[in-house]
Amino acid sequence: MRPERHDAIVHEPIIGHDWSADICTEATMDDLDHDAITALKRRWAEKSRRPEYLTYSDKKTLHDLNLTHDDGITNAAVILLGSEELLAKALPGAEIIFEWRQEAGKTNHDFRDTWRDAFLIEYEEVWNAINARNLRVPFHEGLIQREVFAFHEKSIREALMNAVAHRD
Repeated sequence: MRPERHDAIVHEPIIGHDWSADICTEATMDDLDHDAITALKRRWAEKSRRPEYLTYSDKKTLHDLNLTHDDGITNAAVILLGSEELLAKALPGAEIIFEWRQEAGKTNHDFRDTWRDAFLIEYEEVWNAINARNLRVPFHEGLIQREVFAFHEKSIREALMNAVAHRD
């Protein structure tokens, strides 16, 4: 890539408003789920290979991850870490709904679940609900029989993260 093109890309103006960085005026530290913050610390420490992150206070963790600012807690923090009560009060439409149908053209669902809690807590439960309905298809490769599943965990998790991260 030519240097001029690289510079043009790096210095492109950010278009649009980042709602997730806005401050949620209804939120306080007490409204956040401590278990979700602990899960966040664990994932952050593991990903960064920095075990000292586990010793950070909740406030320091959220500040260092830009989930809080001097003027309050961001909407991103509320979605990732907010208690069910906070989400109901501040973001009443923040929920994940999963419906399962055995047949593609069917109108009524065979299974339905709704999650309205800190995303970092619900994340595993959503995958478990999907995986419980995961279809196994045997695949023969020579003398070896392998299992191919209809839903690949990494793909489902990516889709779920995109749905939450890019939702208006």
